[in-house]
Amino acid sequence: MTMIVAVQEERGPRKPKHNQLCPQQLPGAFSRIPTDKLRLIYTQTNHFESNSTYELAAQIFLTAIKQARRNSGFGHLRRHSQNIILGHLWAPLFILKAAHWPSDTASFFPFLQKVIKHIKLLELDGSTMEFFENILLCRVELLEDPEEVNQANAILEKSLEALNLLTASNRTKFTNILLSSTLLFTPSAVALHSLLFKPIIGIVPIETVIATI
Repeated sequence: MTMIVAVQEERGPRKPKHNQLCPQQLPGAFSRIPTDKLRLIYTQTNHFESNSTYELAAQIFLTAIKQARRNSGFGHLRRHSQNIILGHLWAPLFILKAAHWPSDTASFFPFLQKVIKHIKLLELDGSTMEFFENILLCRVELLEDPEEVNQANAILEKSLEALNLLTASNRTKFTNILLSSTLLFTPSAVALHSLLFKPIIGIVPIETVIATI
């Protein structure tokens, strides 16, 4: 199921609405982002005038959520727990996936250029990437079910141990990977949503979209 189909099913029959933004209306959404740097970047690029930016963002988003659910660690959590965590952490997961997308993403998302460049320099392979995702996503403080908390904590500990072993010959890399997780939270989820997803899904909560994937 694509993001657009999921949103259409949630909305029901399409009706003319003024709360859904089209690319030409993006400056209005942009003005609500309290990040002056992002507003400046928007005025310097015409990428947001093309639907290709939104299409690429949707592809990366869908892939990131689907692959997270198939992760050998995070994927063992119950779907309800996954939805809770992904609802909070979809943005850093999106940025991580954008940095490892097979095609150039920095030119489409100029406000992510620095973080994408930094993540690429880590040279994460498939196994390292999966363990890093587990470390990023297994936030036990977001869960209430004791069994799920224990499960997430166990996944987190195993992933840290595995990542430690994989980078045993390069302790600096282990440290850099862990420290890089903080970079994935810039820009904020609010900014990413306003820039890349609200023009597509309108007022539908992104958590609702995540639950359908």
